[in-house]
Amino acid sequence: MSKHKNSEPSPEVILPITPMLDMAFQLLTFFIFTYNPSGLEGQFDLSLPSENEAAAKETKQPPPPPDPDAPPKIEADVTIVVEAVTDDINRGEIAKIHIKQNSGSIIVGDLKELFENLKLANETATEKEVIKIQPASKLKWSNVIMVADTCRKAGFKNVSFVEPPGFNISVVN
Repeated sequence: MSKHKNSEPSPEVILPITPMLDMAFQLLTFFIFTYNPSGLEGQFDLSLPSENEAAAKETKQPPPPPDPDAPPKIEADVTIVVEAVTDDINRGEIAKIHIKQNSGSIIVGDLKELFENLKLANETATEKEVIKIQPASKLKWSNVIMVADTCRKAGFKNVSFVEPPGFNISVVN
C-alpha cells in the first residue's frame, strides 16, 4: 500500500506587478497632462444685485416651522368618495361615487355623470381649484387616476387624496 506522492512541485503563477503599475501611472499621467476643460465648464451666468441695492431694510421673522407629525390641511368644499366592488370577478372596480359638498351628498353612477356634477359643483364652490378624493382601499389605482383626471377636466386643479374610510393609523408610543 503505497501512496502516490507527487514528487514534482506544482507550477506557480508569477504575475509581474511592477510593469503593470508602471503602465497604469503612465496612462494616468498622460490623461492628466492632455485634459483640456472647455471654457464654459468654469463659467456661471449669475445675476447678482448691484452694490447700490441695499439689503432688506426690515428683518422679518420667519414663520414657525410646521409640525412634521401633523398632516397638511387643505380646505376643500368638494370631496369625492369612491367605493370599490368587493366580489371576486370585478374586484377593485368602481361601485359608487359620492360627491360630498357643504350642501349635501350626491351619488353618481359613472365618470360622465361625475364630470357633469363636478362642473356644477365648481361653479358654487368657494375653493374652486381644490378637491379631495377619498378612494376605497381596495380600489384599483387605474380607477383612482380616472377619477382624478375627471376632477381636473371639470376645473379642479389641486386634486388631493384623503385616507380611505376605515383606514386607522395608530401611533405606537
